Amino acid sequence: GGLSDRTRGPLGRRHPYIRVGGILGGLIFALVWWVPTGWSVEAKGGWLIILALVHFTAYSFFMVPYSALLGEVTSDPLERTRVMAMRTLFTTLCSGGMAWLYWLCQRPWLGGAVQGMHVVGIGFGLLMAVAAIMPTLVCRRSRQFHAHDQTPAKESEFAVVKELLRVREFRCLLFAVLFLVGSFTLVGNLGFYVSVYYLYHGDTASAAFLGGISGVVACVTGVAGCPLVAFLARKIGRWPTLRLFIFIAIAGVLSSWWTVRPEWPYVSIFSGILVGQGLTAFWIFMPALTGEISNRYEGQTGRSLYGSFFAVYGIAIKLAGSISLLFTGFVLNATGFRVALGHAQSVVTLNEMRILGAVIPALGLVLAFLCLRNAFGAMQNKG
Repeated sequence: GGLSDRTRGPLGRRHPYIRVGGILGGLIFALVWWVPTGWSVEAKGGWLIILALVHFTAYSFFMVPYSALLGEVTSDPLERTRVMAMRTLFTTLCSGGMAWLYWLCQRPWLGGAVQGMHVVGIGFGLLMAVAAIMPTLVCRRSRQFHAHDQTPAKESEFAVVKELLRVREFRCLLFAVLFLVGSFTLVGNLGFYVSVYYLYHGDTASAAFLGGISGVVACVTGVAGCPLVAFLARKIGRWPTLRLFIFIAIAGVLSSWWTVRPEWPYVSIFSGILVGQGLTAFWIFMPALTGEISNRYEGQTGRSLYGSFFAVYGIAIKLAGSISLLFTGFVLNATGFRVALGHAQSVVTLNEMRILGAVIPALGLVLAFLCLRNAFGAMQNKG
């Protein structure tokens, strides 16, 4: 983020990093799936860790400058929300396709799951690399945006981060991200096990198909929800709109206790629709609010630190996800799940999975709501 803010050149301060990071990230992603099959489990784990670290580093070089463009593209809060709604619409479309990747990897004509992952991994990596270049081709105006600013003063990145964390509304926003991402990541894998062992008694193919159908439905409703969020933000205000959709998401995660039933497996899609709608609004507003806070900071201080703001925002997402991932296995073991039992998991184990999968995300949403209420309050106090 700091490098991007300070860069000056014919391509502007964002595009060079978007190109390099996007292309490398896509190519490295493809390599992740080509671990030599004859290696030991430990060697395969090392391969995954090393390439994942390199991939996400390259991804950050793409994503931070790319996100910073959102803050610079306009100074109008409602217009920024509409821009973010459009970006989220395309993200939702892609998520609908990604829901079918596991199903696609298992197709016999790809040679089975392992060979399927090789092929799909290469195709997906190349798609990532090509898609990453597109913003630098169609957003030519941003090459000149701030390109003729005076050379910014060099200072420690840690000093910049410390300064940004003093901004109260930004600090509240970061805590909202930590609570929401952390809670959903912590129990995210439980949904897969509930689907396989509770709904389908060990039938992974049927569970994968349900996952694909759920992804398509979430995609369609998410696409429909993006313009709805932008419309409501214009009519009733941003905070009332975000508050409404957070409550919808809370209702969705709690309703899973009644909708996830082996006798009606597809009814569970209803809960997913509610959660998806709520999270769609959340991910529309969060980057838009980061852009607004960055814009206000520039107006108050004269310093343009969009890249640094979005870098810290990205760190919060990664930090929440990474810390939660460290404990997902412990949560799974705490429910009493045992791989050796297969579909013969105990009723207590399956019920504990369902309870944790509903209660923990609901708690994270409530805490995120409280943080965002404080963030909007701080922004209103500053005018």
